[in-house]
Amino acid sequence: ASCLVAAAGQEVAGKRTFASEDSRREEAGRLFELAMTHKNRGATEQAAQLFDEVAEIASDNHDAQYHAGMAHLQAGDLAKARRRWLQCIQLKPDHIVCLFNLATLLAEQGEVQEAVDIMEKVVVKQPGDADNHKTLAILKFKQNHNGEAVEHYIKCIKEAPLHADCYCGMGNAFVKIGKYAEAQEAYTAAVNINPGEA
Repeated sequence: ASCLVAAAGQEVAGKRTFASEDSRREEAGRLFELAMTHKNRGATEQAAQLFDEVAEIASDNHDAQYHAGMAHLQAGDLAKARRRWLQCIQLKPDHIVCLFNLATLLAEQGEVQEAVDIMEKVVVKQPGDADNHKTLAILKFKQNHNGEAVEHYIKCIKEAPLHADCYCGMGNAFVKIGKYAEAQEAYTAAVNINPGEA
């Protein structure tokens, strides 16, 4: 027998290897269940560590990478969340939820253009989602691209006519480009939908 054939769970050069595909899947499944138990108990750091182990074992599985990213986000480790989500997208480029979450994370870290690039892909893949347009509008507003922000707020409202946040955001964008009458109309619509916006 070859010395390179590892027993189930054995570590070779720092990476776990398994005697069979079934044993690899079984161990990933066992750790996933354990991670979920910790998550449900509110033990976010322990859950993140276990989800990361799952992601290492199932390095070819986009869902494993996505869940590990979510766990790291909940544990407050944004760098690891970002790394896992990038791996998820590398495995499945059209993972819409992962793309959306990554864009949000990048925006929070000040990488607004990178976030815009991702969200522009998202709205092409999922044009009928109001929150996708709202998120892209917010990013365009941050870049001072207020005309484009208005366009996406309008698309948001088309998909969700009672979306008060979109009317409010659109009002802010109209103010920036000096269209005060349109801004007032948008603010009024927001207040009519949600008096708390006043």
